[in-house]
Order: sequence, then structure tokens, then C-alpha cells
Amino acid sequence: LDYAKIDSMWSRLNFKKTKTGVLTLERWSNSTFIGVIVGSVAFALMRLIDILYMWRVDTVLSNAPYSFVVRAVLFCVTSAFFAFSSALVTLIEPTAAGAGVSYVVAELNGVSSPKAISLKSGIVKTIGTIFSVSSGIAVGPEGPLVHVGSIIGSAFARGGSGRRQWRVMGDSDFRDIVSAGAAAGLASAFGAPIGGVLFSSEEASSFWSHDTTKRALLCSTLAVFVLTTLNGSIGKPFGLLHLDFAEEEKHWELFELGAFLLLGILSGILGAIITVVVSKLARYRRNSKIGRVGEAASVALMIALAQILLSMLLGGCVQYDDDSVSTRKTFPTSIGVALSCKTKNSYNDLASLLIGSRDDNLKYLLSGRAKDATPVLTLIYSFVFQIIAIVFSAECALPAGLFLPTLTWGAAMGNIFCKLSETLLKRKLSAGAYALVGATCALAGVFRGSISLVVIILEGTGQLNFLLPLLLCVFLANKFASFISISFYESQLERNGIPYLHAAPPEEACVNAETEATQKFLTA
Repeated sequence: LDYAKIDSMWSRLNFKKTKTGVLTLERWSNSTFIGVIVGSVAFALMRLIDILYMWRVDTVLSNAPYSFVVRAVLFCVTSAFFAFSSALVTLIEPTAAGAGVSYVVAELNGVSSPKAISLKSGIVKTIGTIFSVSSGIAVGPEGPLVHVGSIIGSAFARGGSGRRQWRVMGDSDFRDIVSAGAAAGLASAFGAPIGGVLFSSEEASSFWSHDTTKRALLCSTLAVFVLTTLNGSIGKPFGLLHLDFAEEEKHWELFELGAFLLLGILSGILGAIITVVVSKLARYRRNSKIGRVGEAASVALMIALAQILLSMLLGGCVQYDDDSVSTRKTFPTSIGVALSCKTKNSYNDLASLLIGSRDDNLKYLLSGRAKDATPVLTLIYSFVFQIIAIVFSAECALPAGLFLPTLTWGAAMGNIFCKLSETLLKRKLSAGAYALVGATCALAGVFRGSISLVVIILEGTGQLNFLLPLLLCVFLANKFASFISISFYESQLERNGIPYLHAAPPEEACVNAETEATQKFLTA
């Protein structure tokens, strides 16, 4: 693909065939339609995921008219069935596996992958994501939504096959539309239109222009608007990261900056280590179709079984205290899972973190409430389990994004770090600030984003008072993570054998004058 503007006699003659006003209207109308469609698809996808996931938890595990053992078995079998269905659907178009962001990055870098951005891949991606996320493995819908948004953009630019070019649009127009679709996909996932544009610019696109910014902003804004309208949230706080921050959680002190930086470094390093482990484990993944489908079902079955067993062995039943409903020490009822607790109005603390609604769990952890409402050992168990589950779930042969699980373990790490810091410093600290730093730096360690990640978090939470520590911590997390591994997207490109042209050549490819003189002397 040639993303440079073409100025030739042929292009001028072709552009003269269509009036400039018609072309302009066509381009902006495309952005409008893409935003509306992406928002609608995101609403349907996330609504179906919520229905299926909570059906597994509420109906199958908690309220089915059977003994606890039977309900637990049905819960595990249902998880395996959903993962099996997702992997089976993915066999129709293998490029729909994974988050798909790496294919978007390659396409916007100039390496065409028609199958990866075809409508067939998009349909498979959407259906597969619904089942994979509902299965309970450590994946989320955010990355797949970026891929689906790009596919919808590609369909408007080149038709459903991803190959045929229509009208007089060149590669540069195609680039703008796909970039806008990617921005709309991420914006609808987090309810953050500006963050979606910055993510598309910083992470996905190799070429960018003022026109791209305008189209991407329109596209992502409309996607979020449609999503909020369908959710009935117009004029109300909305989004995955909308938090119920207590007033005491909205402040931080200067002496805490050192702790923030240390937490950011540790989160970035851990994110890089996860990338390395996932890459090494991918070498031993099964290659046959039957093996890949069976592997996905087995991983889902083992994760569901581990959730049940760990909750019974390490978790404890906690009674809701009606007298402290409005305090910060109350566990939210929206994510409480009773499991085998027989007392009325009680929940299993570890099961609630491992099995409860993942969106609500993330909000609970990011708000800082977990530090006071959940024992630190329970948080540690949940944190370790999330890390292990991500390692085994990341490269399964089904649509899978890592934004949500990475945010979750980063937020849990922030709460744990805050609790330990309180013990050492012997003073009260704001757990919400540490959770935000841990979650954002975890994303930076895995995906190597910087400004876009900070804007997504701040735009979603509305907590601009944490801007300074987040910027500093994300910078350090990026730096330290880069010493250990490349970004997750780059590692996927390497594993898939997709070439990627960086803005600057690698250091080993550069030859200075002294080296060149030495080589001439040796060959003389």
C-alpha cells in the first residue's frame, strides 16, 4: 500500500471525473456511517456478553435447582462449551483469532492483509468474541472491537472482500477510514472518544494527517453517542471506567510520588514479563485445527474449575452489614457471588473477585474500595490468578483482547501496594490513586502506549487530578518494560511473520563512517 498522496496526470484526470464537493461529502458521510455502525455493533456485542456471562454466574452457578456440586460442574462445562464454540467459529476465518490489533497495525503500516480486514473476518470476530468473553477466560472485548471497527471502515472503502477499491479513493483515503474505524472501536469500548483517536494515532497508525484526526474524532464521537443512546445514558456518566470515587480518594500528597513511581516501574516490568512468557508459550501451542479448538475448551474448563476450587479453599463467606451500606468498607452487591455460602445476604470474597461481573469488578478495584472491603490476602490470590489465567488465555485460537484483564490485575496490584504502603508508613493513603497508576502502567508495560493510555483512563474516570503521577509513571513503565521485551503487538507481528516498517531503522542496520572504513580496510 502507498499511503503517500499521489499527484500524477492519471490521478488528476480521474479526480476531475467527480466533483470535489461530492468527494468531500462522500468521505465525511463514510465517517458518519462508520461511527453509527461501530457504536451499534459495540452495544449489541457487550449486551450479549453481559447476558451470557451473568447467565453462567447467576442462573447456572447460583440459582439452578440442583446441588452445589452439580451446579459447579454445569458452570465449568458451560465455560468450556462457550470457548469451544468460539474457537470452532474462528476456524471459518483464522485471522479472527486474538485481539486483531496487530493486523490493523500492519494494514496501517502499508502491509495489506485482505483476509484479516474482510467482512467475513469481522462477522466471525464479533460472534467469536461474544462466546470467548462469556466463557470466563482472561480476555476482554476491547481489542476485538478495534479490529471490528477497522473492518467496518475497510468495508466502506473497499467493499466486503478487503481487496476491491471503489470510486476514486486511493490508499491514503483508505488509511484515513480504517484509522477512524479503529478509533471508533476503542472509543466505544471505553466511552472515551478522544482516547480512541489518540490510541489510533499512537498505537495503530504509522501515517497520520489533520484530515485523519478530523475523521477519526467524528467517527469515535458518533460511536460513543450511539452507544450511550442505546444504553439510555444520554446526559449521565457512562463508560467502562466510570467510577464512584469517594471524596477522600481524589487526593494525593507529594511524598507519595516516589511510591507511585515504584509501583509504575513494577507494573511495567511485570507487563513486559507477561509478554515474554506469552510469546514463549505460543511456540508450544497446538497447530492442528482440532488441537487448537480442544486447547481453547480445555483452558476454559481448567480456569472455571480453578475459580471454583480456589474460592472454596482460599475464600471465605462474608456477611453483608446493613448498617454500613454507605461506607467505603462495604463490598458491592452487584459483584457478590455466594457460591457455597448458605447464610442469607452473604458472599464468598474470593469467588466474587474471580467470578463476579468483570466490569463491576474493575470499577470496584479502580475506585479503591477493595483496600478496605477485601482482605489483602484475597486480593493477592486474585492478582496471582489473573496473571496465570492471562498467560494461558492470551494466545488461544479464539478472539481475545487483553485490555480488560490487564487493567484488572494492574488495579489489584495498586490496591495491594497501597495496603502494604499504609502498613509501612503507618498512615492513611488513597487506594484509588494507586489503583489507577497500577492499571495504567500495566497497560503501558504490555502495549507500550503512553499519552493515549493516560487520556483513556482520565477521560473515562474524570479524575484529572491524577494527571501528573500518571504521566510520570507511564513514562517510567514504558522505559523499564522496553529493556525486557518489545510490545505485545510487535511480538504478535513477529509470531505471525508479518513485516513491519519502523519509523527509524534498527541500530544494527546503521553503519557509521568508522565502521565502514574498518570494513574497507579488512576487505582490501
